Amino acid sequence: MSIKKPIEDVLQVSVSLPTQILVASDIHLSAQSTAASRNVEQELSKRIALLTQASSAVIVFNGDVFELWAGEEPTIQKALLAHKKLSQGLEDYSKLPNHKVIFVAGNHDGRIGWSSGEQELLQNTFNAHLGLSAEVIIKTPRGERTIQFEHGHMLDPDNAFEDPRDPHDKPFGQYIVQTALPMVTQTQGKLLEGIEHLSEPHKFAKFVASRVLYREIFSRLWWLLIPLAITLLARVLIGYGLYSSDGYSLQGIAKIILYTEIAIIVNVLAILLAVYFIMRNLLKRAKTMPGASTGVNHNSTAREKAKQATSNDEVIGYITGHTHHDEVTKLENGFYANSGCGTEMVEETKTRFALPSSYVSINHLSWLELDLTEDNCTVILWQSLTDNHKQTSLEKFATKKSLRDKPLAIKKTIIVGY
Repeated sequence: MSIKKPIEDVLQVSVSLPTQILVASDIHLSAQSTAASRNVEQELSKRIALLTQASSAVIVFNGDVFELWAGEEPTIQKALLAHKKLSQGLEDYSKLPNHKVIFVAGNHDGRIGWSSGEQELLQNTFNAHLGLSAEVIIKTPRGERTIQFEHGHMLDPDNAFEDPRDPHDKPFGQYIVQTALPMVTQTQGKLLEGIEHLSEPHKFAKFVASRVLYREIFSRLWWLLIPLAITLLARVLIGYGLYSSDGYSLQGIAKIILYTEIAIIVNVLAILLAVYFIMRNLLKRAKTMPGASTGVNHNSTAREKAKQATSNDEVIGYITGHTHHDEVTKLENGFYANSGCGTEMVEETKTRFALPSSYVSINHLSWLELDLTEDNCTVILWQSLTDNHKQTSLEKFATKKSLRDKPLAIKKTIIVGY
């Protein structure tokens, strides 16, 4: 079968009211299922099944649904075969009238922008509508209103394409994923495990310093017990030798041994303090790397674009992904939302006793649901968090508060009028 319609720069889809919209991105499905992708498959399949009961529904996969940068000869077909339950559920949904499926090309699945084979597969399997970006046009009693969808990588200089239709266009981020990170993970093993999933990639130096501290230096501190053991042995041997000779009282011998022990203990403590302050200084320098942004600021550029877009009365919302940080924010004339992700993320944690930061691996799952009625648009953010239990014993000891798994639940809801 041939391609029904080539991918559009801005795909426009009109819907009547009431309509439900599900928005998911950054689930990075690949040929090998993972704990994170199996969780995605299970939970999204349930939501898609519920959408089949709606009179009108739209599913927007807003970029990076497929991982086509990593793995051996990755394809969308292989990813779908590895997640058959999700694929079958989406296929069944797509056969219903007034039930649409939209795929927006991201950076990791940017091949959708130029590969006729991948485009044909999505269109023939899911009757999918394809776009480099998308707009859902809502026919309200007050006129047409629009919600805009973009993956968000074009707002990120390291991952933006100059021409998303050019198969030879490879941004810097693709080199990092395909060349640099595999070299690091293959040569360093568990020391830098999870570096490819850093929630704040600009803090990679801090992450490396933390892992070296907890997994290399602290894990070998037992070596410092050797001089203490030697001291105890010396206490017996030297004490016995001095006691056997003339000219030393028991009190004098005890003082000599005590002073020796104190000197060794002081040296050991000095080494520990030196290691601590050196690593802490390194972590501070890493923390203040240029371009650092944390928390809600991950989406600052997209949020500013949303403010500009919604200044037009016709646009009520702007939705992105890419950063893996979910968000729903009500703006003066509309809303901005980020659908988050469905993948592993390695995040910085607070520590006790003023110890340097440690890192924890968490499976994130989040998506957006929009309930469109004649009066307003309700935006709902769903989220779940699961600890992967990949911290070492020392990292767990240092962590101030262990993560409590958060089952899937509504994180935030806002209502926006037309």
